[in-house]
Amino acid sequence: MIRALILTCSNSSRGDDGVGLQIAHSLAIGICDPDTEFYSQQQWTPELAEAISRADLVIFVDASVAVAPGKVRTQAISPVSSATDCGMTHTCSPSGLLALAQLLYGRMPDRSYLITVGGQSFDYSDQLSEIVQRAVPVARERIRALLAGVSSPQEQTSSRTASSSDSLALFALVFLHRAPFLWLVCRVLSSFPLMFSQRTNWKLTPNRFTQVVDHLRSSGTRLLDLTISNPTRCGFAYDSAAIIKAFQSPEMLDYDPQAKGLLSARQAVAHYYAQDHDTRVDHESICLTTSTSEGHAFVFRLLCNAGDEILVPKPSYPLFEFLADLQDVKLVPYSLAYAQGWFVDFQTVEQALTPRTRAILVVHPNNPTGSYLRSEEVRKLNQICSQRELALIADEVFLDYSFTEERHATLADNRDCLTFTLSGLSKIAALPQMKAAWIVTSGPERIANQAADRLEVIADTYLSVNTPTQLAFPALFEQRHSIRLQILQRVLENRAALQLLLATQSACDLLHADGGWYAVLRVPSGRSDEEIAIQLLQQHQTLVHPGHFYDFPDQNHLVLSLITPAHDFLAGMQNLLRMLQ
Repeated sequence: MIRALILTCSNSSRGDDGVGLQIAHSLAIGICDPDTEFYSQQQWTPELAEAISRADLVIFVDASVAVAPGKVRTQAISPVSSATDCGMTHTCSPSGLLALAQLLYGRMPDRSYLITVGGQSFDYSDQLSEIVQRAVPVARERIRALLAGVSSPQEQTSSRTASSSDSLALFALVFLHRAPFLWLVCRVLSSFPLMFSQRTNWKLTPNRFTQVVDHLRSSGTRLLDLTISNPTRCGFAYDSAAIIKAFQSPEMLDYDPQAKGLLSARQAVAHYYAQDHDTRVDHESICLTTSTSEGHAFVFRLLCNAGDEILVPKPSYPLFEFLADLQDVKLVPYSLAYAQGWFVDFQTVEQALTPRTRAILVVHPNNPTGSYLRSEEVRKLNQICSQRELALIADEVFLDYSFTEERHATLADNRDCLTFTLSGLSKIAALPQMKAAWIVTSGPERIANQAADRLEVIADTYLSVNTPTQLAFPALFEQRHSIRLQILQRVLENRAALQLLLATQSACDLLHADGGWYAVLRVPSGRSDEEIAIQLLQQHQTLVHPGHFYDFPDQNHLVLSLITPAHDFLAGMQNLLRMLQ
């Protein structure tokens, strides 16, 4: 028998969702009782019912937006009274697991409790928000009191009893992977709502920052948006006549599916590398996609079996996590360190490597830090990848937006290891609505050819790039020459104005960057970046991104878009500095 069982539902890569694990660690340090066991999982699964049936006391610990941020709620719980209590947020609810233990093993704990900590942010981060961090010792003491047999003064009781329909649904859960036909029958009979895959088991409740933004916008409040990333709404002058003319060819009425993309479009990409980067790229090594996101999905699927790992930089763009989830791939972070400039921390790269690592992903330049890979860093990455038979995935969507005249080398002709270089019209020509991007495969000839052949099959399965865009591709690509100059001028002018403003104060400082569309500010560490961003919204109707959206190691960074129209950018920055001072 187990005297006490503590079960935490915790995801340490999703901000405050990791509070359960921290509470468990905090408790384990001071508890030496061999009859007390700890389990921590990202979901409560039916297999836990066996351990629950052997315990006298079970305490479930979870984070939730249903409780005010930083508050701790204690509930005494009983078995489910409705089949729906076996839930969709986790594979089983605590009440469902109690009923399952009773049903299958004829026993459940004498006392059962659910400790719920109110979460503030469930975005991708390995840090708890400050308010939730303060709740850890409160929850720990609540649990210690329960272990000592003392009921919490804030205890709430849930009077739930199991029914026969619950038993049918719970029985089906146990045999879900062993008896598909029985599962289908039981689900039809009990209307059990377990419909969706675990890969889409995201917490979709908006965080507090998003709720404030949505409230202000729904009330008609005009925001000074310093996060804008859509260049088509930033006042740039496009050659509308040339763009429209590009879609007037009669050939667009014919469908000629080509897995890697039409030859004319791939030749335009090869010409871009030759003309803009003095780099020879064979058009046969190019595969068109609808977006770099789709390109990443193709490459993830090419390289990884379910559960395999890809190393990704931190801080960086949060979209990779969703792309990996959908491909059943696990992302493992490595660090970008800052010392008057950003650089790859290769010690963390080495520490992150495991037998399941399949690739290292780089963003060149990084979004949002604006740091390009140095030649020495590329050499070290090539060395690691070639020695361990890993691929290198290079996202180069901002490659052409350097703050200086220096031309930064592309990885599109990297031959030292298998390399996939991704980019597209979204940033290079500021035409995200055209949905046109590409993958360039390079590396040692034999393995690169095999990879390109397999990518072609993946692309042929979807044939996702539409014919009109491919036919218009060469003309659309030509837009890069004029639009890039406009964007660079805006970015450099806004960054210069920002430097002038910051020179007269000490409330925050601008971190060094070499390129891209963004600026990163380091603000005082007394409050979290989310609290500062929310206050700026509420008091000055100015929108900036908290740094934890991008997995900065400390919660004292703000991220601004430098393509924001100059007047709005200046007004928004003045509001921010006024508030900080």
